[in-house]
Amino acid sequence: MLRLIFCLLLTTSAYANDTTARSFESFLADIRTQAISQGISTTTLDQVFYGLTPNPKVIKFDRSQAEFSQNFWRYLGSRVSPYRLKNGKKLLREHQATFQHNYQKYGVPPHIIVAFWGLETNYGSNTGNLNLVRSLTTLSFDERRSAFFTTQLLALLKLIDDNKIPPDAQGSWAGAMGNVQFMPTNVAAYGVDADGNGTIGLWDNKADIFASA
Repeated sequence: MLRLIFCLLLTTSAYANDTTARSFESFLADIRTQAISQGISTTTLDQVFYGLTPNPKVIKFDRSQAEFSQNFWRYLGSRVSPYRLKNGKKLLREHQATFQHNYQKYGVPPHIIVAFWGLETNYGSNTGNLNLVRSLTTLSFDERRSAFFTTQLLALLKLIDDNKIPPDAQGSWAGAMGNVQFMPTNVAAYGVDADGNGTIGLWDNKADIFASA
């Protein structure tokens, strides 16, 4: 009897795993169809989806976001320190010419850009280390906020297909990228190729970073 129960458990587990795998494969097929309908090439899709699996860490992070598990002032207090303020003033002086140029062009005060930069990634020191395609595919596959993250995933795939960002780009678990942690739709709408090299360098290109922010 125990042997029968054990065998049944193994069979059920194997079936569940197989069903999950097929479900994810079916989901990817649907995403491919949507992406192709938006003009994204099969070459890009084959490249970024090859061997792709969901990332369980991303779901865990999604369920325990600091922004929502803390009140605003506690969250803000954890992000602001005397060192960060001092560093911000230094960077404001260091890049003054670029900030003033962008202020004249876009109307955003330099200190707002620096504050945003410092709050989001501590001036680029923490831009995230998770594969963006995998993270957004995982969140799209998860039913909690599938519609929102599917929109972000498709925007990301378009940016990759247009060679605006690299296919192996890394960012936060939620799909935010670069020094100012833009979501893909933000990059598509506001990302600026300030130096005219054909890409939007939100990780290491200060001209693009400041113009986009």
